[in-house]
Amino acid sequence: MRRLLADNDWFTLTMNEKSYLRFDESLSSSGKTKIVFIYSVHSGDCLGHISWFGHWRCYTLQPEPGTVWNTGCLTEVQEKILSLTQERITTP
Repeated sequence: MRRLLADNDWFTLTMNEKSYLRFDESLSSSGKTKIVFIYSVHSGDCLGHISWFGHWRCYTLQPEPGTVWNTGCLTEVQEKILSLTQERITTP
């Protein structure tokens, strides 16, 4: 359960455990980092990808044009980015 504050009232939002996203990992062309393509479980459409952004030295989301993201999907993406970053930090 997550609690959201809206108009100074607390509302409880039950997050559906079912994921609407599928993450497919592959190595980048350099072989040093991963690229993760994000697909809609419902339609199979590619919604974007997560890849290493060298200027910022972190993984970032690059959404496809015209895609719409809700907080549940963004939370899943954030968790994936944190996981990839942790993996990169701990991998020699």
